[in-house]
Amino acid sequence: MRRRRRTLTIALMAIGLTAIAAPAFAGPFASSNPFDGDPFVVLTGRLDLPEGTVTSDAIIFNGDASVAGDVTGNVIAFNGDVAVTGNVDGDVVAVNGRVTLGPRARVGGDVISRDLPVIAGSATVGGRVRRSSRFDVNAGQFAAIGRFLWWIATTVSSFLLGLVLVLFVPRAADATAMTAARRLGASIGFGFLMLIGIPIAAVIAMALLVGIPIGLGVLLALGLLYWLGYTVGAFALGRRLVAPPRHRMLAFLAGFGILRVLALIPVVGGLVWLGATVWGLGALVLAARTAGRDQASQPGVAPVGGPPVPPPPPILTG
Repeated sequence: MRRRRRTLTIALMAIGLTAIAAPAFAGPFASSNPFDGDPFVVLTGRLDLPEGTVTSDAIIFNGDASVAGDVTGNVIAFNGDVAVTGNVDGDVVAVNGRVTLGPRARVGGDVISRDLPVIAGSATVGGRVRRSSRFDVNAGQFAAIGRFLWWIATTVSSFLLGLVLVLFVPRAADATAMTAARRLGASIGFGFLMLIGIPIAAVIAMALLVGIPIGLGVLLALGLLYWLGYTVGAFALGRRLVAPPRHRMLAFLAGFGILRVLALIPVVGGLVWLGATVWGLGALVLAARTAGRDQASQPGVAPVGGPPVPPPPPILTG
């Protein structure tokens, strides 16, 4: 029991440390590019290059692009519109969308747009402006490509997180999996409270002004915390399919494989992610509560052997 409490404590400390460290890793994945001069690539969502930022190329596979900074190379949107109000030394291409140039926009190369481009009178274009009908592109294909690339990225990151859980805190992983199986309803209930309650608490903390740093830190850490819950849910699912004494890694691979295959299915993948995340978060909370109660209710241990024997009285001599 003592070893179980120790491993659970280590696991919860790891969760806290990763949540604290999450803001440090959030920058490279934000919508603005923090690495001036490096290529700016977005899989799906939106590409925003603010004024005063410099990048070599700006490429987005699925979504719109807004360029107010400086691009020394090309701007390409495969499935979305491109709006330029800054400077682009190369070409601006909207493979399946429209190019819009603002009054202060400057493009050194060509402007290529599938839809009719919109160019302000004071904008500067060094090359040709043409509307290309040869871009007969199915928007659904690029959306599918973006989802697949996102699936690869999330699969690799969650797999590494699962390896850390199974290899470094195996007993804590077993405890959460056992809790998830034995207390299914409670795990789902507490998981929903975590999923909804943490963002609300962070927003309330930010509204109080003094809690703005804490609130921002919690919001930035939510992604990592949710993926931790998803990983725990994958292991719990695998443990129900691959029971002890078979190795934990086999159980994790079984549950993780099933969830990642289902993640490829539109809509179904999102629902599966939500269910696994809620289940895993709730199991983490319940396992931590159980460990805390066990530690508080453990009675003290009396010393073995009873009280010490007093020394013999001294011998008096006449």
